[in-house]
Amino acid sequence: MKIGVVANQTKPGAAAVVVELHARAAEHGLAFFYDAETARLLNGKLGKARTKVKAKPVKGFPLPALARKVDLLLVIGGDGSLLRVVHEIYPSPVPLLGINLGRLGFLTALRRDELDTVFSALLEQRLRISPRLPLHVRIRSGKTRREIPCALNEIVLSRGGSRMALIRVEADGAFVNEYIADGLILATATGSTAYSLAAGGPILTPEAEGIFVNPICPHTLSNRGLLLSGKAAVKVTVPNQNQHLTLHYDGTAGGAIRSGDVVELRTAENPVNFAFLRERDFFHILREKLRWSGAALSAV
Repeated sequence: MKIGVVANQTKPGAAAVVVELHARAAEHGLAFFYDAETARLLNGKLGKARTKVKAKPVKGFPLPALARKVDLLLVIGGDGSLLRVVHEIYPSPVPLLGINLGRLGFLTALRRDELDTVFSALLEQRLRISPRLPLHVRIRSGKTRREIPCALNEIVLSRGGSRMALIRVEADGAFVNEYIADGLILATATGSTAYSLAAGGPILTPEAEGIFVNPICPHTLSNRGLLLSGKAAVKVTVPNQNQHLTLHYDGTAGGAIRSGDVVELRTAENPVNFAFLRERDFFHILREKLRWSGAALSAV
């Protein structure tokens, strides 16, 4: 098995994890390859190491080329690091296995202190693959056309000023609603544990193919979240000529949306593949990350 390694160097402890992975890979006879930035980081650390034998520099590859070369990508960082890698290599089918150096980490399901588990899982091929369908977005603004081929978590449209936003939503040509709110989240099942969860949305299992429409602080309390079919073609516009919205996808700025612009989105055809330990299913991860105890409240 060929394994690629990508590290977010801004995360404290990332360099130490990369050096340890490199040393253990040689011990276990595994072929590890690195993206260009991680290779520079590793070579810098190896060059400073006080050893009798000078370490041979490792070669770095551009991230898309690395994804084509390997059978699995190890991503060291947080969920944001994984999303950055996903955006750069999509639509590559190579699975991604995350080692969490961030905070919560629903996608980076392994901890820094579990490197023994990482290597045993790699050697025993004890991994399960979880395919996740992202959103594909097209934005029409006059004669300009833009595309976002992969929004794994969500699209967020938020007000550009102090006034509440008016956002019109259609699905498969049918009018759904005009939301008066601070903004609107259109989330995938994967994104249901991200911003949408913080905004009061439900948690969807990864296999639930749908688009969850979640208004942010709606002015009308009866405006609740709506789960659309995963096959739905969704259209979002701004009816108010004096207003503009700001679009973000997976936390990345996607520009302004003004009256007359059209945002069209649907589920993408190609999945993003994540790797997890076979013995840790989605509910295990939920219990661990959200600290669900299941214990009954003690009597007062």
